Amino acid sequence: MPRTIGEWSDAVAGDDPPPERIKRWARSYLGWAASPEHQLVAPLIESLGALDDVTRTEVTELHRSMMDVVAGVVAEADIPEDQVQGTVDLLAGLVLGVARAEARGGRADAAVRRRLDAAIEAVLAAP
Repeated sequence: MPRTIGEWSDAVAGDDPPPERIKRWARSYLGWAASPEHQLVAPLIESLGALDDVTRTEVTELHRSMMDVVAGVVAEADIPEDQVQGTVDLLAGLVLGVARAEARGGRADAAVRRRLDAAIEAVLAAP
């Protein structure tokens, strides 16, 4: 996970507008979602309630650190502070949905990725 956090940090670095940086993060996330590492981590995240307190805390903190990378960019998009976490959860859900679609189809689908880009733009647009 620390390597993934570094890759995500690199993906969102720069002075581009937040939607462009989040799109880069989404591509990085999609790459990670297809990796063997994610195949190991995903069930762990899903079974947090069954873990002992120490392990649950450690996994939760690592996951929070990953999502903090995204939260910083979301906050820069002028999303109100009380909506940042919900927006991060929404973005992560969108990316995971695309990852599941690609896993079923066995390949990256350009049309679905364009829709993901449009959804990112919409989520981060001023209300």
